[in-house]
Amino acid sequence: MRLNVGCGGGAYPFVPLIEGKDVVHADIDFRGMARGLNLVKCDAQQMPFKAGSMTEVVASHLIEHLERPEFLLEESHRILGDDGILRLKTPNFLSDNARRDETHRQFYNYFTLNRLLKEHGFRASFKLNIMSQFRLLEVMLSALIIPFLHELDATATKS
Repeated sequence: MRLNVGCGGGAYPFVPLIEGKDVVHADIDFRGMARGLNLVKCDAQQMPFKAGSMTEVVASHLIEHLERPEFLLEESHRILGDDGILRLKTPNFLSDNARRDETHRQFYNYFTLNRLLKEHGFRASFKLNIMSQFRLLEVMLSALIIPFLHELDATATKS
């Protein structure tokens, strides 16, 4: 099973980032979410799933809203199988979006997010979103550019 956690409803539009019959969409607020989906109402910091039951957890623009983001990471680590993948997106602290939303409780840059993931048992890689014809440039400049991106896009595996 795969989990799309904190996927919308309430003040934010529901946009499923992963789809399929094996996907569970979880949020504390279902308003505006499509019927017919596999929906679970829960807090991302205390999820009702069995240990090792997920192959993938996607949390896009969620971690910055949490008072205790370590609970999300601990829960994600618990419910992911040994080869499970955690995908996180969050605004870079330098971007306008980071401070524009008054519901943001945390602010991250490449270094702070990478450290937080490591502290909770994950090995992370960050993605620089440039068109594919610039892949070589992307690889060469990643170390210089990623810390200053508008949005941080991390893929993490259990370490």
